[in-house]
Amino acid sequence: MRFSLVLFVPFAILVGMVGAQPPPVSPPVPQFELVAEGTVRIEQAGVFNVPLGQRVSALVTEGELFLPNGTRIGAVVPGTGIGNGLVANDGIFYASVIMTVKVDGEDNSFVYMHTQGVGEELVNSMVWVYMETTSTNFKALNSRFLIANMTFSEPPSLGVYGLVDQISL
Repeated sequence: MRFSLVLFVPFAILVGMVGAQPPPVSPPVPQFELVAEGTVRIEQAGVFNVPLGQRVSALVTEGELFLPNGTRIGAVVPGTGIGNGLVANDGIFYASVIMTVKVDGEDNSFVYMHTQGVGEELVNSMVWVYMETTSTNFKALNSRFLIANMTFSEPPSLGVYGLVDQISL
């Protein structure tokens, strides 16, 4: 009897402690703000059948980026943009685009952009954006978490959104 009591009491305390835990707290929903918008023209360069669907290659032929207030950031440097993606057999488009934008009004200042995401080919894509810049005016983009929405309207439009209240690393 004493042995049973010795086992039961610690077990009961443990169960009581586990049962007394507060419910988990849901993380806050991230909020985003428009950082830049613009147009990007893409021309298909090739389509190749692969086991998972079709591999698509494209060229970024031109484009411009603007601040939300309408001030132009700069233009895509010709010959620096390329896209590659997979249109999977289920219709999902896995996009990857790289391009360089020359910053207006700053000698030798550029914004390098690399995007990856998913969407529907030549309709729209939601992407994660990596930006790296030598610009003194836009250096905050180097450490900003960004996403973008590319819509293939006429002309194709791009909206770049940054996380609000981002924690600095």
